[in-house]
Amino acid sequence: MSKGISSTFFIIGVLLLAIGVFLYLSWWCFPYGMGAVAFGAILVLVSKQGWKTKTLVAGVPVLFVSWSFAMTFSPEQTILIPADYHGMFAIVYGEPCGMPSTKEDGRYIIRIPQEGVAIVQREFHSGWVDDAYYFEAPQGERIKVSEVISYPPQPKQGRVVMLGSSGAIPASMPNGNSSTDAPEAYRFTQFHVLDTDSLIEPTFKEEGALHAKMMSSVQHCRASVEGGRNK
Repeated sequence: MSKGISSTFFIIGVLLLAIGVFLYLSWWCFPYGMGAVAFGAILVLVSKQGWKTKTLVAGVPVLFVSWSFAMTFSPEQTILIPADYHGMFAIVYGEPCGMPSTKEDGRYIIRIPQEGVAIVQREFHSGWVDDAYYFEAPQGERIKVSEVISYPPQPKQGRVVMLGSSGAIPASMPNGNSSTDAPEAYRFTQFHVLDTDSLIEPTFKEEGALHAKMMSSVQHCRASVEGGRNK
């Protein structure tokens, strides 16, 4: 490789690395950004620059993109749903009064109670989701449940689970304003158990009932801790 071609490869590689990091941070263009970073790193590495220079120029963007992409994955969790459950359910995160974290095969286990609101101590983490769902019989038998990502799902699949929205319920701040950063606010994710054999679309009424149930469950959970402290 001539010196001129080597310099061209290095310059193009540096430009691609810079453009790739910018596209990656743009989020919606992150796949193109990752591709540009990878291709730019290859061009830098095949150039005839010194290895220290090549390692620094190519290594820093690659390590940054790799690390930040790995951090976008939320913890793996297995969600156990009562075998006869229908409708919406929710998981509330970050409550000291909630269920402590337990793991099976490296995955967090969250057991949904019959009333449909599970409260856990673990903090909420957003990112790419790797959830597994099972219907659990009272005797402990588990049946794997398929997940759908859009509504309406394909018919004749039996009961399936659809991931709903994640959010936060605001609470009052000392200045009188309402904020999701208030100490009394809480984070949640909601889900839908859908029967594809007799599909009934979730309604705002059903979602409102779930939110009321969440609020009541969180208040009762927190009150149980406060009651224990006052004894």
